[in-house]
Amino acid sequence: MTARSAVKPAPYWLLAGLFLAVTAAWAYAVFVIDLDYWYHDNEFAELTMGYALNIDQWLTGSIGKGRRSIFNNYLSPAMPHQVAAWLAYRLSDGFNFRQATDLAVATLGDPRAFFLFQRIVVLGFMLLALYRFFRLARPLGLAAALAVTASLLCYTSTWEYGVHFLSDPSMAPIVAALFFLALLKTLGQREGLARPGAWIWLGFTGILAYSLKMHYAAWLLAAGGGLMAGLILGRFTWRQAGIATLWVLLGMGLGLELLAFLLDGKFTHHDILKMFAFHFDIVMGQETKNLPGGGAEQAFAQTVSLDVFVPLALFALLSAGMAFSLFQRRQDAVFIRHHAPVAVTLFLAYAAGLIIFLKFPSLKYLVSSAVLLPAGVYWLLSMEESVRWRGGLCAALSALAMVAAVQQIGIEKERKSLETVLRGERERILELPLAENEFRLWAYRVVMPEYNIRLAVQWGGDRSLDARVGDQVLPRDREYNVWRDMVRIDRDWRNINDTSWRHAVLPGRLDEENLPGPFRGFGHKIAHFGDVSVITSNRP
Repeated sequence: MTARSAVKPAPYWLLAGLFLAVTAAWAYAVFVIDLDYWYHDNEFAELTMGYALNIDQWLTGSIGKGRRSIFNNYLSPAMPHQVAAWLAYRLSDGFNFRQATDLAVATLGDPRAFFLFQRIVVLGFMLLALYRFFRLARPLGLAAALAVTASLLCYTSTWEYGVHFLSDPSMAPIVAALFFLALLKTLGQREGLARPGAWIWLGFTGILAYSLKMHYAAWLLAAGGGLMAGLILGRFTWRQAGIATLWVLLGMGLGLELLAFLLDGKFTHHDILKMFAFHFDIVMGQETKNLPGGGAEQAFAQTVSLDVFVPLALFALLSAGMAFSLFQRRQDAVFIRHHAPVAVTLFLAYAAGLIIFLKFPSLKYLVSSAVLLPAGVYWLLSMEESVRWRGGLCAALSALAMVAAVQQIGIEKERKSLETVLRGERERILELPLAENEFRLWAYRVVMPEYNIRLAVQWGGDRSLDARVGDQVLPRDREYNVWRDMVRIDRDWRNINDTSWRHAVLPGRLDEENLPGPFRGFGHKIAHFGDVSVITSNRP
């Protein structure tokens, strides 16, 4: 960036203190609040378990004849999430090296160790991201280094998905750090054109971002906008821009080949082609029924809060700050040529985050832009004129990070309270009488272990586990599929009237009129346990 004044580099004790603060918040959530694995309503727990089961079964040759027999796991595609899930899964086994099916049954029955190692993995990647941003900003001094690193923690959902729970956006902070470093080495340095490896790395990290979730592809598109800005401003000639683009495409190709192998299990490109087709349909508006776009106005109203205001305000302030800095130096052609491309890239990335959020109003969709806040803060603070207000920005961002941490702790406490209620309702349901050969049915969206374990097995893609789960984990419980209106017993689908069910547990407070078809018109008894309905068969 610009030439820097003689500033004492930030001390490493600052990084150690930041690590300690983040770890303390993490430890409070993990060991004091202590949420149960199976009582989350966002399905990340089941999805993470399914990813781990699927990769483990694939690696041991139990499924797919060498291919990954997956249940739509290519849609997100969430590949870093999938790999991290498997890593936590095997770490939770210690050095026992249990056979794949035995470990699966044991973990499904008691996921506490797996949950702990998931959260350890998430924390580790967040600390690594903080380290990379700190190393980048360290030469700017203590205040600037703290401002850059604190900005990564200003958004509540970054704490949720990047510190506390393993999910699709969990790897976004470290991927953002790697992507921004590649951006600086290509669009942000004079010698960037002479560094083909950096351009390849830019393309590879862009695909790594895309493999987090589809909308992270906006980073690569934003980098393309930055390259175009450099071309317009005379930073690159057409020939240079073309060569740089080829290097980026090479990096993208390498990333896509790795993604294809991990998705398919072989270099067949079977699932990655289905993923491309699905994503194309989303862009063309043909698959929005599968996304949280329905009822957008209501969803937007529900998410408008301080959680949303903070990142949006920071996007606006950073964009305005970068624009003002460029405007002030508009007569300095060299400055503009070498700093505008990175600024344009970040502005486009922030704008993309806003557009995606407006289309799909969910807090997690802002994470893709929120993790690039340190990049914008670094760009501004690397300007010489920023020295006089670095301290104020540092204080403001540090305060916002602390507020976000406290807010997330509050959210987890609310979840613990809800978990306590659900536990009580579940105990009452399990106390309902069953004859020797009878069982309970559990339906989708019932936030209790009896269904969520089955959902995790479904996401794992190896339905041969059903029999083991039925025998060893849930001998009196079966899955009722609301789409098929059938019951799954071991690996077979059966008509509900051909089974010896006694109680069916369904989400919502239902009455006779809105019961699913197979239960309607038989005069079954309906009882409500909180927001759950239990249908008891009137069969003798």
